[in-house]
Amino acid sequence: EFGQMLMLMSALAHVIFMALYGGFLLVLRHAGVEEEGQTDKIHQRPEVMALLIVLGLMSFGGLLEEASQMMELTWRTWRNYLGNIVDVTSFALFVVLFGMVWSSYRYDVILAVGAVETLVLFIRLVFFASMTDSMGSLMRMVIEIIKDMRYFFTLLGMIFSGFAIAFAVLLGPSNSYEAVAFKLFSVMLGDWQYDYLLDMMHTED
Repeated sequence: EFGQMLMLMSALAHVIFMALYGGFLLVLRHAGVEEEGQTDKIHQRPEVMALLIVLGLMSFGGLLEEASQMMELTWRTWRNYLGNIVDVTSFALFVVLFGMVWSSYRYDVILAVGAVETLVLFIRLVFFASMTDSMGSLMRMVIEIIKDMRYFFTLLGMIFSGFAIAFAVLLGPSNSYEAVAFKLFSVMLGDWQYDYLLDMMHTED
């Protein structure tokens, strides 16, 4: 009973953090548009700094909590639970984001780190949801499927890389390797466009 209440409080704290972080991203984007991406002016705005400090304190507190858990448990026991690694990654990413905004780093890089942090936060939310009976069994099943398919994905990646390099060499410098690889990936997912392939294979003399 106490453990369930503790996990419920942790999940609630995470939802609050996500809500504040979402507001921070919206404010950051709005400020970036108004200030034309000049981070030295963006981080001086009071609404940006207020949310940044609050989220920074929450992230720092989360890192301290994870450090205390790591000291209570052994490193091997602590790392066996993937949720702990996701938690540390999330808090560490926001600390990095905090430093980048505070030091007026490049605006596009700040947005990129913010996007990665958004994905990590939703992954954390999935881990909290997996603690319920219904979602937990589904989560364990998906993890086992991914583990069993790792060899298939390795083989698929080897074959895909071979075809991508072969087509890039065949088509010459008029088509970059990235464009060929992206198109092959789209075809693999079912996006078969014959006209596009003809245009891609057309080379100028």
